[in-house]
Amino acid sequence: MLSRACPECKSTISYASIRSAKRAIRNGSLCNSCRQRGDKNYYYKTGPSNNCRQARSVVMAGNQNSRGAVRTAEFRESLSHFKTGQRLSMTHKAAISAGMSKRWQKHRELNPPLEKPWTQGQLTAWANRVKQRDNYICQLCLTSEGTLHAHHIKPKGLYPDIALDVANGVTLCWDCHKEEHKA
Repeated sequence: MLSRACPECKSTISYASIRSAKRAIRNGSLCNSCRQRGDKNYYYKTGPSNNCRQARSVVMAGNQNSRGAVRTAEFRESLSHFKTGQRLSMTHKAAISAGMSKRWQKHRELNPPLEKPWTQGQLTAWANRVKQRDNYICQLCLTSEGTLHAHHIKPKGLYPDIALDVANGVTLCWDCHKEEHKA
């Protein structure tokens, strides 16, 4: 059972289905007592009633949907609870999949996969040789404390032929390595 507040008097209106609740919100439907009073013309040229002005001030406070109808926290919670676990149609799934494949296709065009002529073991051995050459000291702040990293001076993705060259490496502490990649 879904419920929401009447935009005029803030009384609770209950709906049997999500469809009827959406239709009522879209049309700005009032509760039965407000509808019988005839105050429903507050969006037209005749000017809003005082009750409507108060309702609009609540709407402007942030509890509104895209069409300006007021939604209570209880209604929003019941709506999300109602939608939870609903299955998507096959056409909806296909549309999502098509959109995602277009995004990934653009990503692959802009970022082609790197051809790596090295293995992880070779990179680890390279890092150990660089650290040993620099006597396990950060070459920027000259500390040997903390975790030390071997940093490629020229990026290995752009220069794969010198990725394993010890002359293309420098030993940095964690903080200096982080700063080096920010620059």
